[in-house]
Parts: sequence; C-alpha cells; structure tokens
Amino acid sequence: MIRLVLAGCALIGFGFTIHYNLQRFHLQRVHQELNDRVGLLKIDDPKQVAVMGIPFLPEEIPPGVQKAHVWKFRVYCPSKFDGRSRTYRGLIRPDSPYSAGGSSGGLFGGGNQEPEEITSMVSMVKSDGQWTICYRQGGGSSSFSASDELGLDDINELLVEPIVEPGQTRVFNANEAICLFRIRHKEEAVDRSGKPQPGLYQGFAAYLFSQQIEQPFDDWAKGNIETLEEGLR
Repeated sequence: MIRLVLAGCALIGFGFTIHYNLQRFHLQRVHQELNDRVGLLKIDDPKQVAVMGIPFLPEEIPPGVQKAHVWKFRVYCPSKFDGRSRTYRGLIRPDSPYSAGGSSGGLFGGGNQEPEEITSMVSMVKSDGQWTICYRQGGGSSSFSASDELGLDDINELLVEPIVEPGQTRVFNANEAICLFRIRHKEEAVDRSGKPQPGLYQGFAAYLFSQQIEQPFDDWAKGNIETLEEGLR
C-alpha cells in the first residue's frame, strides 16, 4: 500500500514538473516576443538617458504602402528630464543640429517627476508616389513631405545613421544632446549654379535633449556657438 502511495506521489510530482516546465517555456517565449517588439531596457544608472534600438516587424507596415523604412527606439528618461525634441531637414550638417532648411520641435517630457520610458520612431513611407517622413517622440509627432532631392527611392546611396541598431543600447549624460537619427547625402550640397555648400548636406536629423540645456542647444543649432559645450560653460 505504501509503495502505491509513493508511486502515486511520484507520478503527481512528475506531472507538476512537466506542467511547470511548459509554463516556463511559454513565459520565456512571451518575454522574448515582448523584447523583440517593444524593447526591454536594463538601467544601470537611473540618472542617465538610455536608448535601445527596437526591431521593426514587417506586419507593422499598413496596407497601401509602396515602400517603408522605419527605425524605432526605446528611450529611458531620468526623473525631471523634461524632454525636448527637434527635427531638421533640407541642408543639414553632419555633426550638429544646424540646418539651412526647415525645422520643427516639441515637448515630450512634460516635467516628468519620475523616470519614464517612451518610444521614438522615425518612419519614411512612400504612398501614391510621394515620400513622407514622420517623427514620433512619446505622444507627439510631426510629418512632412520629403524632398525629391533627398532621393529616398535609393536609400542605399545615402548615409543612414541611427543612434543604435536593434538590440543595442547606448547611455548618455542628461545634459547631452542626442542625435537619435540622421540620414543624408554622402556628398556636399551644391547651389543652383553648381557651387558647393561647404559642410552642408541634403538630409534629415532628429535630436532629443533635456529642457535644462534648451537655450544652449538652440544657440548651437542657429550657429551662434560652435559647440554645445561652449554654451554649457
């Protein structure tokens, strides 16, 4: 009788082990799917900004789109970061936010008293023969028609510079200006007469930074100072 009871307990235990292992396998798969879709950041220093690249899944492309290029990022903002964003297009520089073309900006931190994570995305979509660039930062977004001069139909001929690749993470000080994404021509721009425009390239760039450095950042973007560090002194 005792042997039967022990055998029964062993079978029950074996059944629970199988059930537990199946549950663990399912949870691991769900965890990996979430990691691939939205990105999971490991924060070592809560006072710094962290940016992680997120894979963009093909099924996220809406119907009717002829072509699409998308870059997604998970951004950790420390408390009181109070984030700002700026985009620049037209003639841009490869190492600063200065632009001789259009620009737009917005607030995405809203005076966050606690740390927060947001999703940022740069998308370039061709529909009805026209390319549109959209930049989304947190709950805000901006979009505009891309110039034919940029040449998005042959993106391999352009220099594409996301801040990180999918699965990679980079960390920044809270007083740094972060160029989240830049795309540009490899050759300097020329004017209508064919004269080179030194240091300027057809392109698009998206920056994010803290409200604490907004004034020196804007001075840098306008060309009033040569570097951001100059304005922070």
